[in-house]
Amino acid sequence: GPVTYRNCFTNNDVYGNTQTGVFVGVPHSDDHVFDNCYAAGKIEGSDTIGGFASCHQGARSNVLKHCYSTSQVGMSDGGVNMGGFIGVVGSGSTVFSFENCYAAGEVGSLKSNDAGQALKWDSASGSWTVVSSVGGFAGAVSTSSGYSFSNCYYDKQTTGSKENAIGTTKDGAVVGLSGMLTKSLTQVNLGGSFTVKNATYPQLNVFLRGQAPSWGGDQALADNANAYSQASAST
Repeated sequence: GPVTYRNCFTNNDVYGNTQTGVFVGVPHSDDHVFDNCYAAGKIEGSDTIGGFASCHQGARSNVLKHCYSTSQVGMSDGGVNMGGFIGVVGSGSTVFSFENCYAAGEVGSLKSNDAGQALKWDSASGSWTVVSSVGGFAGAVSTSSGYSFSNCYYDKQTTGSKENAIGTTKDGAVVGLSGMLTKSLTQVNLGGSFTVKNATYPQLNVFLRGQAPSWGGDQALADNANAYSQASAST
């Protein structure tokens, strides 16, 4: 069966170079399922970095469902293949499926143009140039892999990506993936695994409800999970 990650979260500051993510870096081999998981915090790196995952190599398939990232992604200057949820969708023959997922953390460098595209300084030309592989949900897509989206979103405002959903691929060009303004994303229906509350992004029930039986009977752990959930989804 697949390698399954269920009912997990992380709140970390991650500093790396390439192929780095806040929740997971690069899963290899086999089939992988991520279900009811989220990532919060921030990540800095130079290439293929994502708020939830960086990319997947050698895996047969990857299913990510009921997951979100509010992690801040990027560098002060430069960096490529950066996405609010994942750095690069696909690697080789790996097939990706995203269901009921969203990204809401800031993405890219500290400088961007009016179209929301990240900029980097080109010392050779002495000017700022567009980084094409930075997007609200993903930085780029590997063309040799299959992928699908169902009921997935990114925040056009907080990511800073505006209409750039996957790199320079615009909002509306990818079936099942849409950009929303913050207010709309806080109210979006992501299915029964999530709860919609006022003034926060949708939260996963397993963490929000803070029930001791879900945490080995330990109410303190349940309360901590609730507090981290509230913080991760604040707007």
